[in-house]
Amino acid sequence: MKLRINLLCIVGSLIGIIAIFLPWQVHTYEFDDVFHQSTMDLLDFLPFYIVLIGVYLIACIASFVSPVGGIPMLISTFMLQQNVISDWFPRSGGGPGNSFALGIGVYLAFIASFIVILSYFAPIGKRMNIGLSNLRHRLLTISRIDRELKGE
Repeated sequence: MKLRINLLCIVGSLIGIIAIFLPWQVHTYEFDDVFHQSTMDLLDFLPFYIVLIGVYLIACIASFVSPVGGIPMLISTFMLQQNVISDWFPRSGGGPGNSFALGIGVYLAFIASFIVILSYFAPIGKRMNIGLSNLRHRLLTISRIDRELKGE
């Protein structure tokens, strides 16, 4: 049995899972004329974020099955990013020596979402050029090559 594997979707899913464990915000502040920097990982957020983090994680896992998982990944990343800015930016003080920036986790999550969505339209991987007119093969990250297509 030959399988068709969408490697681009798998890579995007892995990047999305890695992004969960990276900093999502960076806060630099001045205290006693010394600059300090603190980061906050996605897992350090308040309980409200647990729902969005859960949706994002489930979407990453679902992307191993289908590139359609990139849509909830993108939506939950956008919502998390907006909430990070609205919750943490006002708390940063805004005074001289204080600055706030999004961490690398946000950017990697967006990149992962776009890679997974792109893998639906332009799949890259093993035997992805055989029979892609069939919608089932585009909707699945790993699918079996039909018997009638083996001769192609």
